[in-house]
Amino acid sequence: MLIILTKLKHKMNDLLKIEYNKYLNGLRSKFSVQDAEYLSLPLLMHVYPNYLEADTKILFVGQETNGWEGKLNDEFKLQTEHLVKKYEKFEFGFGEHKYSSPIFRFMKRIYESFNTIPMLVGVQIIN
Repeated sequence: MLIILTKLKHKMNDLLKIEYNKYLNGLRSKFSVQDAEYLSLPLLMHVYPNYLEADTKILFVGQETNGWEGKLNDEFKLQTEHLVKKYEKFEFGFGEHKYSSPIFRFMKRIYESFNTIPMLVGVQIIN
């Protein structure tokens, strides 16, 4: 069972990276140089193995914070591998980075209640 879940995790992450590459290839061209200086880089989700194993799966969807990992005009950071690794290491504020904003306190309570790491998707709202 664990081998199947591990393969599924890798396949899901590989499929996500294919879609992310398509998305990022056209992203910068949609905004002026001036706008790119103010827009945050997107969150690119990573699927954790224990998420696949969990009986209860929770997905949080919300507006991305301003300032996640830099700005859209940063060519070095605007790469799929870089953004996915950043997300993977972030661990929703439970890992090496401890965050205590209301959303992270709420997510920690959910995590403790269901014993699962929820996947977090940030959505940048552009007006």
